Amino acid sequence: MRKALPRITESAHELQQRMKSEPDFKKRQRLHALYLAASGHARHRQDIAALLGVHRHSVAAWFKAYAEGGIDRALSYQVPLPPVHQRMTATALTALQEKLNDPHGFAGYHQIRVWLAEEHQVTLAYSSVHALVRYKLHAKPKRPRPSHEKKARKR
Repeated sequence: MRKALPRITESAHELQQRMKSEPDFKKRQRLHALYLAASGHARHRQDIAALLGVHRHSVAAWFKAYAEGGIDRALSYQVPLPPVHQRMTATALTALQEKLNDPHGFAGYHQIRVWLAEEHQVTLAYSSVHALVRYKLHAKPKRPRPSHEKKARKR
């Protein structure tokens, strides 16, 4: 079912004049959407989206902002950003640094992932662990490498 477009209080001519004088592309695009609705050139959000080359959800968000606060609200509308979640806690980071300084450290990045999940309930992707350890902490997983038996006899 299609939701009705909000009632546009400005005239189509007024919106067209404002659209032509608007230097900001995003605002001009929103004014164009309002103009299309006010002039009757498009009857639905999907039609407006197709004419403007944007997603219908974008048009729906613009009209929702317009319905809530008028033309100024529609022009100043910004897409809400998703919240940033800090997965790595400060205590886990400190403990990881200490563990990396240990001479026997970890066998590899996978072992670091397992250790973080078990000890600190922090789940990170392998690439995230690699980037954190290698580039942020400037460390490498340390592991005593096996040595050849002939090399051990020479000493």
